[in-house]
Amino acid sequence: MALLDGIRRHGGSVMFGTCAVGAVVEEHVLRGIVVLNEDGLGVIRAAVTVDATGDGDVAVWAGAGSVN
Repeated sequence: MALLDGIRRHGGSVMFGTCAVGAVVEEHVLRGIVVLNEDGLGVIRAAVTVDATGDGDVAVWAGAGSVN
């Protein structure tokens, strides 16, 4: 609960039940992510995107290299 409270106090929000499914890349710059939830597909644009997927999905979708 402290983590959620901290996110909200600093202007962030948490979208439960939402999965990242793609990256929004413009001119080789990550500009946001494509998400899927009960409302359907959506786009979240951001000046800064933190890939906290645990496996680097967003980074790879944005064009970063990966090693299997």
